[in-house]
Amino acid sequence: MISKARLFCLLAVLSLGISTAVFAHGGDIGLNLENGRLTAGLIGEDDYENEYFDANTWVFGSELDYGETLIGKWASNEPGVESYGNLTTNSSIRLDFLDSLLLWNGSGVDLADQTLTVSYAGLGSTTTYTGPVHGFNIPIDATGYLHKHLSFAINGADENDSAIYILKGQFVSDADGTSNPFAIVFNMNATEEDHDAAITWAQANAVPEPASTLALGAGLVGLLGFKRRR
Repeated sequence: MISKARLFCLLAVLSLGISTAVFAHGGDIGLNLENGRLTAGLIGEDDYENEYFDANTWVFGSELDYGETLIGKWASNEPGVESYGNLTTNSSIRLDFLDSLLLWNGSGVDLADQTLTVSYAGLGSTTTYTGPVHGFNIPIDATGYLHKHLSFAINGADENDSAIYILKGQFVSDADGTSNPFAIVFNMNATEEDHDAAITWAQANAVPEPASTLALGAGLVGLLGFKRRR
């Protein structure tokens, strides 16, 4: 029989994982090979400034600024993109858009009238369109490492506009396969409460949960079922 203490610990671990996934405002989008599979998750820092990789985080928040990152545009260079150092050396990856740019309406999403462009000087740029769009190649260095801050910019928005946009994407490597989907929720002059609400919606609706989270949840359900049968 599973003790109450052990069951409480399992519930606490699962709860922490979900909380991190929903409110993922800090850290970069991390790329890691886990069991040979390209995985997109969070690269963050603990209290001692040690980096860690969280495969259960697939929704990221970003704050757009007007004119600070790109003159005349609402733009941001967060989140960055960073590998955990084990990608195939001298390979390349690209950020593909899985859908049109989405606009948060307070309870769900609509298709945005605006578009979003992702760019990096010397490498290229990609703009959202109707449906999926392939991105430009980003090189992985000779050690299997990558750390770049791409520029995300909204097209067709004025300085005093207010909105929240959701971008769905995934990374595709020419050597390591395709990552799980993820979402970035961009706050353009809206409140943090609205931004958090959009992040929560995206966590539940925008992209499938990573396999690691699903496996943990299934394992926990199995443990609970075992306890009831006893």
